[in-house]
Amino acid sequence: MRMGKALLALRTLRLACVGLAERDCFDYGFAAGTFYRYCPSSAHPSGVEQDPVVCREVPEMLDGRGFRSADLLPTSLWLVVVRLFPGTGCVADLAWSRLS
Repeated sequence: MRMGKALLALRTLRLACVGLAERDCFDYGFAAGTFYRYCPSSAHPSGVEQDPVVCREVPEMLDGRGFRSADLLPTSLWLVVVRLFPGTGCVADLAWSRLS
């Protein structure tokens, strides 16, 4: 199921005119990093996951695939805000913050 979700997300981004090269890529609950495996290595992955072991293992996998840095943190709750360009459905702005 993870593969299907990752491919659906990538297809949706492509249809929405959102390229991931040289962009920040946030994944809430990144688990095994399946989504990141299909992002260009010039992307800047960040995300949160409840399993701290995974937060150590996925950056190592990404490093082996040529990603420069990954900001992956164990956490329990984040706030994610997406702003769209009016009438297009394309992402204009994305922001996230850890809630304490």
